[in-house]
Amino acid sequence: MTKNKPLIIGIHGLGNKPPKKLLKKWWEMSISEGLLNHFGILPYYDFELVYWADYIYSEPMNPKTNDKTSHLYINEPYQKANGQLYNKNLKESFFGYFRSKIDRVILSNNFYQTLPLVTETIIKKYFREIDIYYSSETKYKVKFAAKEVIRSILAENMQKHRDRKILLIGHSMGSLIAYDVLSEIDFEIDTFISAGSPIGIPYLLEKIKKERNIDAADKLPVPNSIKKHWYNFTDPQDKISCYFKLADFFKNNRSKVIPEDKFVDNNYIFGEEHNPHKIYGYLRTKEISEIIHNMITENKSKSRLWFESTVSKFLFKKDLWIK
Repeated sequence: MTKNKPLIIGIHGLGNKPPKKLLKKWWEMSISEGLLNHFGILPYYDFELVYWADYIYSEPMNPKTNDKTSHLYINEPYQKANGQLYNKNLKESFFGYFRSKIDRVILSNNFYQTLPLVTETIIKKYFREIDIYYSSETKYKVKFAAKEVIRSILAENMQKHRDRKILLIGHSMGSLIAYDVLSEIDFEIDTFISAGSPIGIPYLLEKIKKERNIDAADKLPVPNSIKKHWYNFTDPQDKISCYFKLADFFKNNRSKVIPEDKFVDNNYIFGEEHNPHKIYGYLRTKEISEIIHNMITENKSKSRLWFESTVSKFLFKKDLWIK
């Protein structure tokens, strides 16, 4: 990789993950799929995945595990979109709507202020990594808080490439980690994308403000390290990012950057299950593909783009594009 080439850095979200090499490949396949579907070209690009699941889980999910009851079974692998639409029956639609309303109530500010202990219990039970992030628990039992260990992984990776044009993509919990790191580094990145972000959940907003000694009534600052854009993407059905209007909770940084909130259609489906929170669906949306396309094609000649795309499309179809 060369300094004059832009770099995409991704950081994953909640839950145990497949091995780093496989997860990285699936992120890249999703990005490449989006570029091909929406722009018909696949230029070369540099991508790095910041992987932190191994600091919490003793072993990764195993692609060779066929036992669906095993905690190592991968129930939502990467799969190319095939254009199908997920059609819920009336019963599924009713209970899905009902659950979404319950989720929003439980994660709301009024619920948290009225029943803080109940909210804490729910977070610890269903969002284990969030609880661990703010505690001292990691697999390695280090003397630092888990958040410091996890942040350092991303910060060190970005520091290595500080002279390059960086597009940082944080998914779910990864967007919170990214925000924390962007608030601390002393150099600028070009663009930050948060996808399926939980940052707007009142419980997390309070955690973030307390750590920074910010009054509860005040807005959070957009990190000065973001030079051009912060795009925040959510699918309307994504319950993790139900408080998606991050612009309501933040104030401009010195470059006048504020979160740009956008709805997208996350089309991830595996089998009969639709997961509007899955990163693979987010990465191949037209909106995110456009940002990536504009970044990696900038200053490339038409002849170079033609050559890169011709070779990479052939390899992609043969499943040789990404190793």
